[in-house]
Amino acid sequence: MRFPKFSLYAICAVLFLALASGCAKPPAEEMEAARDAVTRAENNANAVTYAEAGVRRARSALERMYEEANAKRYDAAKSAAAEAVAAAEKAIIDGQAASAKAADDASGLIVSAKSEIQAAEHALDAAWKGGVRNVNFGALNEEAEKAWHSVEQAEMSLAQGRARDALNEAETARRSAAQISLALSEGVRAGTRKQ
Repeated sequence: MRFPKFSLYAICAVLFLALASGCAKPPAEEMEAARDAVTRAENNANAVTYAEAGVRRARSALERMYEEANAKRYDAAKSAAAEAVAAAEKAIIDGQAASAKAADDASGLIVSAKSEIQAAEHALDAAWKGGVRNVNFGALNEEAEKAWHSVEQAEMSLAQGRARDALNEAETARRSAAQISLALSEGVRAGTRKQ
């Protein structure tokens, strides 16, 4: 039985494709690079703290890479590996940028908190000297001490690279200063109403 020339070419092409796909290998180099990149992102404190969504995207792409490789869809696995590397590298870069911004913000907030505490202490001193007696000066002095302690904690956190903690502690100090100012103004108002 004789096959037409076209049929022989078609059969050869099908056989070649079957053999080629059976011999295809997983993109080992790309997969290794993806594993390394995601591990770096997962172990980078800034990426984990400030770019958590990016780290999750990198992990997700890595999982897809394994699924595609297990299903022998090596082109898709290679594509997922590249996506994992890109997402991991972006998470690290974004984490570093966000960390630097948080450190700048914390530094500014610490300066602001110090200024506000000093202003509250001056107002407290002026109220004492001015004879305002409708204020619990002992409690407000304790509040000022707590505010200074929060500032010290914020400075230590910032020095240790924990900008998010420094922001929270500096904000606590500012709230304490605001409470002192509010208590003083309420005491002064209450004193003027009595006169």
